[in-house]
Amino acid sequence: MDGLTPGRASGWRNNRARKSAAAPARTRGEGRLEAAALGRTVQQDVIPRLLHAHRPARRGSAPIDGVEVAQFAQRACGSGPNAALDAVARRRDDGASIESILLDLLVPAARHLAARWMDDGCRYEELAIGILHLQQVLHGLSADFVREGRGAPSGRRALLLSAPAEQGMLGLYMISEFQRCVAAEFFQRAGWDVWRAPPASRSQLESLLRTQWFDVIDVTVTCAERLCLLATDLAEMRRISRNPRVGLVVGVFAPGGAPAERRVDGADAAASDPRDMLSQAEALVAQRERMRTRPIR
Repeated sequence: MDGLTPGRASGWRNNRARKSAAAPARTRGEGRLEAAALGRTVQQDVIPRLLHAHRPARRGSAPIDGVEVAQFAQRACGSGPNAALDAVARRRDDGASIESILLDLLVPAARHLAARWMDDGCRYEELAIGILHLQQVLHGLSADFVREGRGAPSGRRALLLSAPAEQGMLGLYMISEFQRCVAAEFFQRAGWDVWRAPPASRSQLESLLRTQWFDVIDVTVTCAERLCLLATDLAEMRRISRNPRVGLVVGVFAPGGAPAERRVDGADAAASDPRDMLSQAEALVAQRERMRTRPIR
């Protein structure tokens, strides 16, 4: 998976550690003991939890409500990925599909953390740890999700981005990156070729759009108040794109769930969840293909 990584999310902790006293050097024997302990932890704890989460689901799962989402988000912040994986495993046992877990549990949990952080209900450190653990759960479910409904290669290419206007705000960028990674799972499962590495700067984005062909560009927005800043970016993407008929879809994943009907200046379509982003993208490409093959009268 791309997007948020343990190294990025824990960078602030590493920086603080480097500013304090340096850790004493370890002996080779100590290093071997730590490696052996880590291996035992993976074999005895992490792998069994992932296998349990991937067991065939039974039918009859109850709906996931807001209380469960809030509790799940709290576990991700305070108890680590194991508690979150256990909650997912219970949901799978109750009959929930991986798609439902992604759309009804993980994405709302990320929105819940975003809302708390924006309202000063949690510290940045809690947000970073929570999103990192949600990313780890997503990574654990990814292979089964794609495999359980993989479509034939469609020949279509998508570039999924976090909104450029949010990339200067680390908290918003982390949340947008998580949402973007969830959307990428839906596109990949549907047979799309997804550009996995997000450009690190505007100049890289411009170079990518000039040299690579994309049928659709999907832009993820976490803060609805910054939508007004997106119109200029969308117009520039369309202008420099190698595909002059590229489709532009904006996924508005703001806390509370902004409606897909909300108009976004410069966009061809707007969506309110990752599955809807895929649906809008496929509809745009199909429409353009029909127009291309329509006979001239």
